[in-house]
Amino acid sequence: LTGQFLVGLGNDLIDLASDKKSNRFEKPLVSGAGKKQTLHFFLVGDLALLIVFTFFGPIGIMAGLLHCSAVLAALIYNYRLKNSILSFLPYAYAFGLLPATVYISSHHDIQSWMVVIGASFGIGSHFANVLKDWESDARSGEGGDPQKVGAFYSKMITAASFSFGSLVLTIHSRNLFTLIIWPLTLGFFAPMPKKHLFPLAMGIAILEILLMLLSA
Repeated sequence: LTGQFLVGLGNDLIDLASDKKSNRFEKPLVSGAGKKQTLHFFLVGDLALLIVFTFFGPIGIMAGLLHCSAVLAALIYNYRLKNSILSFLPYAYAFGLLPATVYISSHHDIQSWMVVIGASFGIGSHFANVLKDWESDARSGEGGDPQKVGAFYSKMITAASFSFGSLVLTIHSRNLFTLIIWPLTLGFFAPMPKKHLFPLAMGIAILEILLMLLSA
């Protein structure tokens, strides 16, 4: 949770100029409801909590290092890779490490099939997340992988990423029911506003996580 706060608050600070250009008044810094000094205060406090909870909590040093590297990957995305052709890499790395962190913290070996599913879910989430902000990103000049390949191919990559994760899960569990993800991904090509595509992706992701838990 502290890692998510650090990434999210830092992202609002980094994107302040582009958010103002896109008139995103739902953002506290843009609307004036929040101040940069307040955000800096919470960022420092959250970083301290992140270090304490990660390295002095119950998950252990090795899992803590993996967790911190995932948070670092997200920060590198925000600061450096958001507008590059490598924008997908931090998502694949951080999402892939999540199940690995959990397994190591419970003194078990890393489950490679879970890492692969997590990475594919991260890539799909990256392309789906951009779709809901497509117009505002175009106005502000955002240019990561999704913007470079276009909306249609972003939908294809999103669907393919979730489908690939489902295939890996099917091979591991030997349960054909897990292929239910495949027809659901066709929703990305349905005639609906782009803002509805990310909630669809999150719904598919939650279902895939539940199927993973049943197969673990």
